[in-house]
Amino acid sequence: MKRRIINELLTTYLPSVLILAIVYATNFFKPFFFEAVVTVNLTALLVLTTLFISVSGKLPPTAYVKMIDIWLIFSQLVPFTEVLLHTFMDCMREEGEREVNHH
Repeated sequence: MKRRIINELLTTYLPSVLILAIVYATNFFKPFFFEAVVTVNLTALLVLTTLFISVSGKLPPTAYVKMIDIWLIFSQLVPFTEVLLHTFMDCMREEGEREVNHH
């Protein structure tokens, strides 16, 4: 009974780290792209939720929380927090500072 850790690394951890890197990159977008930042973060949250459901369905049910569950829940909290923070920052901008993206 040997675990194949490379499978978990390539199918769970690597994709989630890449998605989190994209989420982090939205912090460097200009305020003009507020709609794009929110869209990217909400899409990342949707993809991470799908990944979490997929991984949880393949694991045996246990009475305790597994480390992969903690990682995936943390991964979901990051884009959720980013949306809240960017929305808060956009609300704090003065009306004259806010540029509307009409594209």
